[in-house]
Amino acid sequence: MEYMMGWINMKLIKDIYRALRLFSLSIAFVSTACGIVIAYKFGHLFKDGVIDLISSIAVIFTLKAGLLIQAGVNLVNDYFEGKTDKLIDDDKKYPFLGVERTKTEIIIFLVGMACFGVAALIGLLLVVYFKNITLLIIGTIGLIGGYAYTGYPFNYKNKGLGALFSFILMGPLMVVGSYCVFGNTRLMDVVLISLPFSFLIPALLISNEIRDYEKDVENGIKTFSVRFGLKNGKRAYLILVILSYASIIILTLFKSLPSSSLLTFLTVFKAYKTYKLQYTNKRAFVPNTAYLHLMFGIIYLISLL
Repeated sequence: MEYMMGWINMKLIKDIYRALRLFSLSIAFVSTACGIVIAYKFGHLFKDGVIDLISSIAVIFTLKAGLLIQAGVNLVNDYFEGKTDKLIDDDKKYPFLGVERTKTEIIIFLVGMACFGVAALIGLLLVVYFKNITLLIIGTIGLIGGYAYTGYPFNYKNKGLGALFSFILMGPLMVVGSYCVFGNTRLMDVVLISLPFSFLIPALLISNEIRDYEKDVENGIKTFSVRFGLKNGKRAYLILVILSYASIIILTLFKSLPSSSLLTFLTVFKAYKTYKLQYTNKRAFVPNTAYLHLMFGIIYLISLL
Protein backbone atom coordinates (compact mmCIF):
# COMPACT_ATOMS: atom_id res chain seq x y z
CA MET A 1 0.00 0.00 0.00
CA GLU A 2 2.95 2.28 0.77
CA TYR A 3 4.33 2.18 -2.78
CA MET A 4 0.86 3.04 -4.09
CA MET A 5 0.96 6.30 -2.12
CA GLY A 6 3.94 7.30 -4.27
CA TRP A 7 1.67 7.15 -7.31
CA ILE A 8 -0.50 10.02 -6.14
CA ASN A 9 0.10 13.26 -8.05
CA MET A 10 -1.90 16.10 -9.57
CA LYS A 11 -2.18 14.35 -12.95
CA LEU A 12 -3.69 11.28 -11.31
CA ILE A 13 -6.15 13.44 -9.36
CA LYS A 14 -7.18 15.15 -12.61
CA ASP A 15 -7.67 11.74 -14.28
CA ILE A 16 -9.87 10.57 -11.40
CA TYR A 17 -11.84 13.82 -11.60
CA ARG A 18 -12.35 13.30 -15.35
CA ALA A 19 -13.33 9.65 -14.86
CA LEU A 20 -15.94 10.68 -12.27
CA ARG A 21 -17.86 12.54 -15.02
CA LEU A 22 -19.46 14.87 -12.50
CA PHE A 23 -22.13 16.07 -14.94
CA SER A 24 -23.66 12.56 -14.91
CA LEU A 25 -24.04 12.56 -11.11
CA SER A 26 -27.28 14.46 -11.70
CA ILE A 27 -28.83 11.07 -12.48
CA ALA A 28 -28.31 9.78 -8.94
CA PHE A 29 -29.20 13.13 -7.38
CA VAL A 30 -32.57 13.41 -9.15
CA SER A 31 -33.48 9.75 -8.54
CA THR A 32 -32.64 9.71 -4.83
CA ALA A 33 -34.18 13.15 -4.29
CA CYS A 34 -37.36 11.96 -6.01
CA GLY A 35 -37.70 9.03 -3.60
CA ILE A 36 -37.24 11.41 -0.67
CA VAL A 37 -39.80 13.90 -2.04
CA ILE A 38 -42.35 11.11 -2.58
CA ALA A 39 -41.78 9.85 0.98
CA TYR A 40 -42.50 13.38 2.20
CA LYS A 41 -45.64 13.68 0.06
CA PHE A 42 -46.92 10.29 1.25
CA GLY A 43 -46.50 11.34 4.88
CA HIS A 44 -43.53 9.12 5.79
CA LEU A 45 -40.99 11.92 6.27
CA PHE A 46 -41.04 15.04 8.47
CA LYS A 47 -44.50 14.18 9.76
CA ASP A 48 -46.67 17.10 10.80
CA GLY A 49 -44.07 19.43 9.27
CA VAL A 50 -41.54 18.69 12.02
CA ILE A 51 -37.96 18.45 10.70
CA ASP A 52 -36.38 16.00 13.14
CA LEU A 53 -32.66 15.21 13.42
CA ILE A 54 -32.82 11.47 12.61
CA SER A 55 -34.86 11.99 9.44
CA SER A 56 -32.56 14.82 8.34
CA ILE A 57 -29.48 12.61 8.78
CA ALA A 58 -31.25 9.80 6.89
CA VAL A 59 -31.99 12.18 4.00
CA ILE A 60 -28.32 13.24 3.79
CA PHE A 61 -27.09 9.63 4.00
CA THR A 62 -29.55 8.53 1.31
CA LEU A 63 -28.40 11.25 -1.08
CA LYS A 64 -24.75 10.45 -0.38
CA ALA A 65 -25.26 6.72 -1.00
CA GLY A 66 -26.94 7.40 -4.35
CA LEU A 67 -24.16 9.75 -5.48
CA LEU A 68 -21.47 7.29 -4.37
CA ILE A 69 -23.07 4.46 -6.36
CA GLN A 70 -23.14 6.65 -9.47
CA ALA A 71 -19.51 7.69 -8.89
CA GLY A 72 -18.53 4.02 -8.48
CA VAL A 73 -20.28 3.10 -11.73
CA ASN A 74 -18.45 5.87 -13.61
CA LEU A 75 -15.01 4.97 -12.24
CA VAL A 76 -15.34 1.21 -12.71
CA ASN A 77 -16.66 1.83 -16.23
CA ASP A 78 -13.57 3.94 -16.96
CA TYR A 79 -11.31 1.14 -15.70
CA PHE A 80 -12.87 -1.71 -17.67
CA GLU A 81 -13.10 0.27 -20.90
CA GLY A 82 -9.48 1.39 -20.58
CA LYS A 83 -10.28 5.03 -21.37
CA THR A 84 -7.63 6.55 -19.15
CA ASP A 85 -4.62 4.95 -20.83
CA LYS A 86 -5.32 6.75 -24.07
CA LEU A 87 -5.04 10.09 -22.28
CA ILE A 88 -1.77 9.62 -20.40
CA ASP A 89 1.85 8.88 -21.26
CA ASP A 90 2.31 5.93 -18.95
CA ASP A 91 3.47 2.64 -20.49
CA LYS A 92 4.56 0.90 -17.30
CA LYS A 93 2.21 -1.91 -16.30
CA TYR A 94 1.68 -3.55 -12.93
CA PRO A 95 0.08 -6.94 -12.17
CA PHE A 96 -3.46 -6.36 -10.93
CA LEU A 97 -6.32 -8.87 -10.64
CA GLY A 98 -4.61 -11.25 -13.03
CA VAL A 99 -3.87 -8.67 -15.76
CA GLU A 100 -1.37 -5.90 -16.46
CA ARG A 101 -2.67 -2.41 -15.71
CA THR A 102 -1.23 1.09 -15.42
CA LYS A 103 -1.08 2.77 -12.04
CA THR A 104 -3.76 5.25 -13.11
CA GLU A 105 -6.18 2.46 -14.04
CA ILE A 106 -5.52 0.63 -10.76
CA ILE A 107 -6.13 3.70 -8.62
CA ILE A 108 -9.31 4.59 -10.54
CA PHE A 109 -10.64 1.06 -10.01
CA LEU A 110 -9.81 1.12 -6.29
CA VAL A 111 -11.46 4.52 -5.81
CA GLY A 112 -14.53 3.23 -7.66
CA MET A 113 -14.75 0.15 -5.44
CA ALA A 114 -14.25 2.37 -2.39
CA CYS A 115 -17.28 4.41 -3.51
CA PHE A 116 -19.32 1.21 -3.71
CA GLY A 117 -17.99 0.16 -0.29
CA VAL A 118 -18.94 3.41 1.45
CA ALA A 119 -22.37 3.35 -0.25
CA ALA A 120 -22.86 -0.23 1.02
CA LEU A 121 -21.85 0.80 4.54
CA ILE A 122 -24.33 3.71 4.52
CA GLY A 123 -27.01 1.36 3.21
CA LEU A 124 -26.34 -1.18 5.97
CA LEU A 125 -26.57 1.53 8.63
CA LEU A 126 -29.96 2.61 7.26
CA VAL A 127 -31.16 -1.01 7.03
CA VAL A 128 -30.14 -1.75 10.63
CA TYR A 129 -31.63 1.45 12.03
CA PHE A 130 -34.93 1.31 10.14
CA LYS A 131 -35.10 -2.53 10.15
CA ASN A 132 -36.09 -2.58 6.47
CA ILE A 133 -35.34 -5.81 4.57
CA THR A 134 -36.77 -4.35 1.34
CA LEU A 135 -34.09 -1.66 1.44
CA LEU A 136 -31.41 -4.33 1.88
CA ILE A 137 -32.62 -6.26 -1.18
CA ILE A 138 -32.87 -3.15 -3.37
CA GLY A 139 -29.48 -1.87 -2.22
CA THR A 140 -27.80 -5.20 -2.97
CA ILE A 141 -29.32 -5.33 -6.46
CA GLY A 142 -28.26 -1.73 -7.07
CA LEU A 143 -24.64 -2.31 -6.06
CA ILE A 144 -24.27 -5.52 -8.07
CA GLY A 145 -26.01 -3.94 -11.05
CA GLY A 146 -23.81 -0.85 -10.84
CA TYR A 147 -20.62 -2.91 -10.93
CA ALA A 148 -21.97 -5.24 -13.64
CA TYR A 149 -22.58 -2.32 -16.03
CA THR A 150 -19.09 -2.81 -17.48
CA GLY A 151 -17.49 -4.98 -14.78
CA TYR A 152 -16.37 -8.49 -15.68
CA PRO A 153 -17.62 -11.17 -15.93
CA PHE A 154 -20.98 -9.42 -16.51
CA ASN A 155 -20.44 -6.30 -18.66
CA TYR A 156 -24.05 -5.99 -19.80
CA LYS A 157 -23.19 -2.75 -21.62
CA ASN A 158 -21.17 -4.83 -24.08
CA LYS A 159 -24.24 -7.01 -24.61
CA GLY A 160 -26.27 -4.01 -25.76
CA LEU A 161 -28.25 -3.94 -22.50
CA GLY A 162 -26.74 -0.80 -20.97
CA ALA A 163 -29.69 1.46 -21.80
CA LEU A 164 -32.25 -1.00 -20.40
CA PHE A 165 -30.40 -1.67 -17.16
CA SER A 166 -29.53 2.00 -16.61
CA PHE A 167 -33.24 2.80 -16.87
CA ILE A 168 -34.17 0.12 -14.31
CA LEU A 169 -31.30 0.52 -11.86
CA MET A 170 -30.78 4.29 -11.84
CA GLY A 171 -34.45 5.11 -12.41
CA PRO A 172 -37.30 3.25 -10.66
CA LEU A 173 -35.05 1.02 -8.53
CA MET A 174 -33.03 3.92 -7.11
CA VAL A 175 -36.19 5.98 -6.53
CA VAL A 176 -37.91 3.08 -4.74
CA GLY A 177 -34.72 2.42 -2.77
CA SER A 178 -34.46 5.98 -1.46
CA TYR A 179 -38.21 6.00 -0.76
CA CYS A 180 -37.98 2.73 1.20
CA VAL A 181 -35.63 4.35 3.72
CA PHE A 182 -38.72 6.17 5.00
CA GLY A 183 -41.77 4.19 3.80
CA ASN A 184 -42.71 0.76 2.51
CA THR A 185 -46.21 1.19 1.05
CA ARG A 186 -47.68 2.23 -2.34
CA LEU A 187 -44.55 1.04 -4.14
CA MET A 188 -46.32 0.82 -7.52
CA ASP A 189 -47.30 4.49 -7.21
CA VAL A 190 -43.64 5.30 -6.52
CA VAL A 191 -42.57 3.41 -9.65
CA LEU A 192 -45.12 5.27 -11.80
CA ILE A 193 -44.02 8.66 -10.45
CA SER A 194 -40.39 7.79 -11.20
CA LEU A 195 -41.00 7.09 -14.91
CA PRO A 196 -40.95 10.54 -16.61
CA PHE A 197 -37.39 11.57 -15.77
CA SER A 198 -36.18 7.93 -15.76
CA PHE A 199 -36.66 7.75 -19.54
CA LEU A 200 -33.99 10.43 -19.86
CA ILE A 201 -31.43 8.21 -18.09
CA PRO A 202 -31.01 5.69 -20.96
CA ALA A 203 -31.27 8.67 -23.33
CA LEU A 204 -28.12 10.05 -21.68
CA LEU A 205 -26.42 6.68 -22.06
CA ILE A 206 -27.38 6.45 -25.74
CA SER A 207 -26.16 10.01 -26.36
CA ASN A 208 -22.79 8.76 -25.13
CA GLU A 209 -23.01 5.76 -27.48
CA ILE A 210 -23.84 8.02 -30.43
CA ARG A 211 -20.88 10.28 -29.68
CA ASP A 212 -18.47 7.34 -29.28
CA TYR A 213 -19.93 5.16 -32.05
CA GLU A 214 -16.85 5.03 -34.31
CA LYS A 215 -14.52 4.49 -31.35
CA ASP A 216 -16.73 1.71 -29.93
CA VAL A 217 -16.86 -0.06 -33.30
CA GLU A 218 -13.06 0.14 -33.53
CA ASN A 219 -12.59 -1.21 -29.98
CA GLY A 220 -15.22 -3.94 -30.31
CA ILE A 221 -17.52 -2.49 -27.63
CA LYS A 222 -20.95 -3.88 -28.50
CA THR A 223 -23.24 -1.15 -27.17
CA PHE A 224 -26.90 -0.91 -28.18
CA SER A 225 -26.04 1.56 -30.94
CA VAL A 226 -23.22 -0.64 -32.26
CA ARG A 227 -25.32 -3.83 -32.19
CA PHE A 228 -28.45 -2.35 -33.76
CA GLY A 229 -26.93 0.46 -35.79
CA LEU A 230 -26.33 4.17 -35.32
CA LYS A 231 -29.64 5.06 -36.97
CA ASN A 232 -31.57 2.92 -34.47
CA GLY A 233 -29.56 4.44 -31.62
CA LYS A 234 -30.69 7.90 -32.71
CA ARG A 235 -34.28 6.68 -33.00
CA ALA A 236 -34.12 5.17 -29.51
CA TYR A 237 -32.84 8.49 -28.13
CA LEU A 238 -35.74 10.39 -29.70
CA ILE A 239 -38.32 7.84 -28.49
CA LEU A 240 -37.01 8.01 -24.92
CA VAL A 241 -37.16 11.81 -24.85
CA ILE A 242 -40.71 11.76 -26.24
CA LEU A 243 -41.71 9.15 -23.63
CA SER A 244 -40.53 11.48 -20.85
CA TYR A 245 -43.03 14.15 -21.89
CA ALA A 246 -45.78 11.73 -22.98
CA SER A 247 -45.69 9.97 -19.60
CA ILE A 248 -46.20 13.32 -17.86
CA ILE A 249 -49.42 13.86 -19.83
CA ILE A 250 -50.68 10.31 -19.28
CA LEU A 251 -49.93 10.24 -15.54
CA THR A 252 -51.47 13.68 -15.10
CA LEU A 253 -54.66 12.58 -16.89
CA PHE A 254 -54.89 9.54 -14.59
CA LYS A 255 -54.31 11.73 -11.51
CA SER A 256 -51.05 9.97 -10.64
CA LEU A 257 -49.27 13.33 -10.97
CA PRO A 258 -50.37 16.85 -10.05
CA SER A 259 -51.15 19.21 -12.94
CA SER A 260 -48.12 21.27 -11.87
CA SER A 261 -45.91 18.51 -13.33
CA LEU A 262 -46.84 19.90 -16.76
CA LEU A 263 -44.31 22.65 -15.99
CA THR A 264 -41.68 20.18 -17.22
CA PHE A 265 -42.79 21.14 -20.74
CA LEU A 266 -40.80 24.33 -20.20
CA THR A 267 -37.80 22.17 -21.14
CA VAL A 268 -39.17 21.05 -24.53
CA PHE A 269 -37.19 23.67 -26.45
CA LYS A 270 -34.03 22.60 -24.62
CA ALA A 271 -34.82 18.98 -25.55
CA TYR A 272 -35.19 19.95 -29.22
CA LYS A 273 -31.92 21.91 -29.26
CA THR A 274 -30.12 19.04 -27.54
CA TYR A 275 -31.48 16.49 -30.02
CA LYS A 276 -30.09 18.54 -32.93
CA LEU A 277 -26.60 18.55 -31.38
CA GLN A 278 -25.99 14.93 -32.40
CA TYR A 279 -25.77 16.22 -35.98
CA THR A 280 -23.90 19.47 -35.35
CA ASN A 281 -21.77 19.06 -32.20
CA LYS A 282 -21.43 15.51 -30.83
CA ARG A 283 -19.00 16.63 -28.15
CA ALA A 284 -21.68 18.90 -26.63
CA PHE A 285 -24.45 16.34 -27.14
CA VAL A 286 -23.73 14.27 -24.01
CA PRO A 287 -23.34 17.07 -21.40
CA ASN A 288 -26.38 18.85 -22.84
CA THR A 289 -28.45 15.68 -22.48
CA ALA A 290 -27.27 15.48 -18.87
CA TYR A 291 -28.27 19.13 -18.39
CA LEU A 292 -31.69 18.40 -19.93
CA HIS A 293 -32.16 15.54 -17.46
CA LEU A 294 -31.19 17.83 -14.57
CA MET A 295 -33.47 20.69 -15.70
CA PHE A 296 -36.39 18.34 -16.29
CA GLY A 297 -35.74 16.55 -12.99
CA ILE A 298 -35.53 19.66 -10.82
CA ILE A 299 -38.72 21.16 -12.29
CA TYR A 300 -40.40 17.78 -11.84
CA LEU A 301 -39.33 17.49 -8.20
CA ILE A 302 -40.53 21.01 -7.42
CA SER A 303 -43.87 20.23 -9.06
CA LEU A 304 -44.33 17.25 -6.72
CA LEU A 305 -43.95 19.32 -3.55
